[in-house]
Amino acid sequence: MRRFLATMMVLALSADAYAGVGAVKTMRQPLPAKEVERSLNMPKGWLEFDFGAQRKIGVGSWTADGEKHLFDSTQWTYDTARLDVRYGMSNRVEIWWSVPFHQARLTNELQGTDTKDASLGDAWFGYRLNLSRQDSPLSDLVFEAAYKGPMGQEAPGTYLGGPLNVSSFVFTTGTPDAKLGFAGKRQFGPIALSAHAGYMKRFSGVVQYLVELDNYQFSGRMKPGDVIYGDVGLLGQVGVFAVQAQPEFQQRFASRIGTTGPGLNPSSNLYEVEGSDGLSMDLRLTGTVNLTRGVDVSVMALLPMMGEDLQFFPLEDIHPTYGNTYGATLELRY
Repeated sequence: MRRFLATMMVLALSADAYAGVGAVKTMRQPLPAKEVERSLNMPKGWLEFDFGAQRKIGVGSWTADGEKHLFDSTQWTYDTARLDVRYGMSNRVEIWWSVPFHQARLTNELQGTDTKDASLGDAWFGYRLNLSRQDSPLSDLVFEAAYKGPMGQEAPGTYLGGPLNVSSFVFTTGTPDAKLGFAGKRQFGPIALSAHAGYMKRFSGVVQYLVELDNYQFSGRMKPGDVIYGDVGLLGQVGVFAVQAQPEFQQRFASRIGTTGPGLNPSSNLYEVEGSDGLSMDLRLTGTVNLTRGVDVSVMALLPMMGEDLQFFPLEDIHPTYGNTYGATLELRY
């Protein structure tokens, strides 16, 4: 009996220590150590914080015919610091949110231009539902939904003296977006294929950066073009090192601008901006080191392959400049 009581006491103390601060949460689902084996959804009970930073060096623009046009003595630098949070709510549901901070700089050696500005970016809130999953090898199908709330700076300073005197940059469309899509992943040993496809609805709104010149109204209505998006990724892993190549596609519909209309449809007075639609493709290259299940480090390069027009500079969210983007992310999860 004494031996039995002593054994039960040791087990109880061990259980208390196991459930203490910093210990492994027993309600968590398993998380594979390798990127190639991980589901698109965050497993139940895991909380992840991603700290990312990236820099885009814009050296030109796309023409309406899809040709590259390099800037003359001008350089556009667009830096972004980002915090992403992911949480596995249940066996099949993940919620996430992302908050960026932007800093931009426009320089021109010939004209002596050196304009800087910074602003909080637009926050995204998302939901993922795992529709089908199989382990060993991994086979995954996920439904995704997300919403963007306009939070960035949308006033380009003063318009007095003409648009060339504006000293601030616009960092947001000033309008909300909503995404619906699907994603899948299939593992083949040390290799995995993934794909995303969806539709982004972009709503209209009154914004401070549009000026209606006929009636001199300083707040026009903007309706960015809706977007059909998709990508296909090929990932390979050896040990703790994973490398992925991922072409990303966007079919952008035409944007519309104008003044707010009467009645139930405030967009009735908007007219289509000719040439604002188009197709774009970027190649995303990512290298990841899986240090532990709780720590990953990754670096990325986003290389523009195809694009059309630059009508809404500096709105990178609608018409991005031509230039490479480089970045790194630290992922911490518990």
